[in-house]
Amino acid sequence: MNDYVSAVVSERLASRGHATVSARVDRRREATLNFAIGAAVAQRRGIVPGASVPLRLQKPAIRLLPGDVAIAGQAGTSGKGQSP
Repeated sequence: MNDYVSAVVSERLASRGHATVSARVDRRREATLNFAIGAAVAQRRGIVPGASVPLRLQKPAIRLLPGDVAIAGQAGTSGKGQSP
């Protein structure tokens, strides 16, 4: 059984020694995996936007979100003008 998924890095943000990475499976926006890795490790492994990377999915690290929550979280609303 192959435990790896091939993905293309769409974004990498580094801060204080850590890198947050978004990678798209089959270049599909709706199939984006997000993960954190040490910034030095990401640099050493060539994890930069546009790079093809094999990702191993680990059951304890997977968190599925309902479709509408994931979409709302990516909408970028700041909450201004909304009532509590």
